[in-house]
Amino acid sequence: MDARKRVEEHLARYRNQEITKDELKAVIVRDVETLPPEAVEAVMADLNAALVESMREVNAMLSRHSASVSVLADMRQFAHDAEMRGMERAMRVFQQATAPTIPQVPAPAPEPAPTHSTTPWPDLIDDFLKDRPGLSNSSITEYRRTFAHMRAVMGDKAVGSIVMADLKAFADFLRDKPNPKNGGRLNRKTIVRHLGEAKRFLKWCISNGLLADHDFDRIQAREKTAEEKMTRREDVRRPFTEEELQRLFDSPLFTGYKSHTQWNKPGRCHERTSDFWFITIAALTGARPAELAEAPAKLHDLGGILCLDLREAGRKTHNSPRLVPIIPCLRRVGFLEYAAAQERAGRLLLDDGKRTARNPEPRNAGAWSKRIGRYFDAIGFGDNPELVLYSLRHAFRQMLRASGINEEIVNKVFGHETGKAGEWYGRTLAVGEARQVVEHVRFPVHLDHLLMPAQR
Repeated sequence: MDARKRVEEHLARYRNQEITKDELKAVIVRDVETLPPEAVEAVMADLNAALVESMREVNAMLSRHSASVSVLADMRQFAHDAEMRGMERAMRVFQQATAPTIPQVPAPAPEPAPTHSTTPWPDLIDDFLKDRPGLSNSSITEYRRTFAHMRAVMGDKAVGSIVMADLKAFADFLRDKPNPKNGGRLNRKTIVRHLGEAKRFLKWCISNGLLADHDFDRIQAREKTAEEKMTRREDVRRPFTEEELQRLFDSPLFTGYKSHTQWNKPGRCHERTSDFWFITIAALTGARPAELAEAPAKLHDLGGILCLDLREAGRKTHNSPRLVPIIPCLRRVGFLEYAAAQERAGRLLLDDGKRTARNPEPRNAGAWSKRIGRYFDAIGFGDNPELVLYSLRHAFRQMLRASGINEEIVNKVFGHETGKAGEWYGRTLAVGEARQVVEHVRFPVHLDHLLMPAQR
């Protein structure tokens, strides 16, 4: 029993890396040689059980595998030497007990090959769109236009048989497709949009187990042409400069126009129409045309700071719902009084109440953009195609940045999504943040001629 206990202690010390394999061999040889022949078999049985347990550990701890195998090899050599010293019988037992029998880990069963759908891919379009309830009507129209192009290339083939070559053929089709508007080819921006919509559809098919993942993202739109590289986005649509903003607010609509039908010509009429307010509010809040067309007249009181409420308008237009604090300059030109009058009349912020059989509803964003665009052309901005109604929003963005307030506050007020992780946490504008906007954001040009009498 003492010999068994010593063997267990030696093995435990080796497993704990307290002794080396040579030391383990030496102590076991010494202990076994001192035993009477009738006790050797019992000790060898214990050693056998301990070594089998060690080999199980070896299978789970590969880092010690080679060392343990080396110990076993040394044990075999020890058995041979012991036979030469007259311990043939004991060592035969020892040799059998210490034979390395590493358990074999069964190989994982191969996964069955996936069965992909034989449904014609166009039959899945409606289900795909149903899984995207937030798409606007215009976005759905664009998707359906993309699917029509895909069908021209792929036909009605089974969705499960679509491969990378099919998407490459679609990309080539877009690359070579004539542009019906100018007789040339589709520009790269349009190609990227169509290709991106096609990839989103295919990824949806993959996620629903209808199609194998063929790494469709590897297919890219053609490179930009030399002309496209020369035309930057900021050259197509840029902010108003300070000089251009001053020209705009010194134009007839703000200094006196001839009549309601000739509001782009100088005159003595000073009534502030919805056109006056649309441009003014757009310039001093950075709201999108679509948001302004849907904005309520009722302002939101955020801890004593009045804000333009674009929370519902943002949802309707699929933009970022938000609050925009009313900066002092907008307050001084009489905006609060105008908004209160619109609220009392039960109208939207920019609804003038005028209706015709042809236009029974308030102007939408498209109508406003065309109307203000014509005014810009009439007052001398027609030679600058990069100046559009949206340019007022870009100018407001510059105002926010120039104010020195935190970029996170800028994004909250401007309604800009950066795509950074966690940007939706703390998305609501806080009172302290709104106060910073009111205290630091300033319009870059003078509007003294528009101030209400009490503000002059």
